[in-house]
Amino acid sequence: MAAGYGLRPVQRGGAGYQTAGFIELPIDKGSYGTPIFNGDTVLYDKTNDNNTTGINVSNAVTGALAIGVLVGARWVDSTGTPQWGQRYDGNAGNTEAMAFVAPNEGTIFKVQANVAWEQKYVGWKNLLVVGAGGNVKTGNSSVTIALDAADGASATIVVVGPADASDTSTTPDVLVRWTAAGIGQQLG
Repeated sequence: MAAGYGLRPVQRGGAGYQTAGFIELPIDKGSYGTPIFNGDTVLYDKTNDNNTTGINVSNAVTGALAIGVLVGARWVDSTGTPQWGQRYDGNAGNTEAMAFVAPNEGTIFKVQANVAWEQKYVGWKNLLVVGAGGNVKTGNSSVTIALDAADGASATIVVVGPADASDTSTTPDVLVRWTAAGIGQQLG
């Protein structure tokens, strides 16, 4: 299997497979020059530095509380042309940038793991592994999970089960949900 694709929403309470839904939030103007890939965790920055608030990419490994996962974006590029994408391109000359975010709370996500699946991983609390950015061709994040390194003390996610119990690869897809400690303050 290819190297990582980030977090993919697969189910939300009361919804069917692949209907997790998303919310649209502004990208922090101070972060316009930072790319965000599909499957990256994001946080909502309410510090209001330089009169800017909005979505920033979040490194959930270091404990930054995520509100959700980027599933796409729209913006106006430096030539004034509206753009839509599976990822946000991170051009500082962009304007009107908005992120489509699948909220963490109540959503089950699929993510690639680093070792072959064993039933013992159900219920393990883990941290995400953030690779180097993402793939600019596909727009996918490099976020994965290290199944063989459970970390209950500062875990942001918990393993729910395998996406396919018959998958015998060394990089299986697993289903995860966020721990209460890993979810940032929701808006509203």
